[in-house]
Amino acid sequence: MMLSSHSSCSILLALSFLFSRAQGERVVMAYRTASQAEAEYISETGMPFIDLEEYDFMPVQLGTGLYTSNKPARWRATAEEWYCVIEADSKKLEEINKIWIPQTVPGREESLWYDQDEALLDYIESVLLADPWRALRFSYVSKYESELVMNIPIDAVNNNKVLDLSAKCWKTADELSEYKIVNWLEWDITGAPERVPVPVPAPES
Repeated sequence: MMLSSHSSCSILLALSFLFSRAQGERVVMAYRTASQAEAEYISETGMPFIDLEEYDFMPVQLGTGLYTSNKPARWRATAEEWYCVIEADSKKLEEINKIWIPQTVPGREESLWYDQDEALLDYIESVLLADPWRALRFSYVSKYESELVMNIPIDAVNNNKVLDLSAKCWKTADELSEYKIVNWLEWDITGAPERVPVPVPAPES
């Protein structure tokens, strides 16, 4: 049986509505200062990128992942770096697990910050039951007590089904003048931020 053009249009409109309900709007979730190579990759693909070689010599507070700020152009770029904006699907961003990573936890002498990925995952798994390796990780920056940092784990970056991430970069901070601070404190994040974090020096590489 052949469908009339009117019926076909109705079906297409219905499918379009269902698809739009399944997909959220594009929202800014974070900002980042990126290397020249990372910015070039973003320019070509429109997607964020993790350079794992960075972690061979750079200590990281919340494990391996994409480190971001909630403030546009918060960290000043060098001559070779760019200012980037990271966006996500709003529905997927709302649904993904998020967790505050404390500096210390009961029963553990060592700081959780700057520890190995396995230790961080063990803690996250003890608090969250679902997909601990994908949970967005939050804390204060250890050397800048008033600043927040979010780590987007590797799986959430590389698997586009998780957040449907996109990114774009600019050479100057002025080009981000229309962007606003993202209020992470309003998000539904498991745990609580430490109000007065104790400064922790990053271990020597």
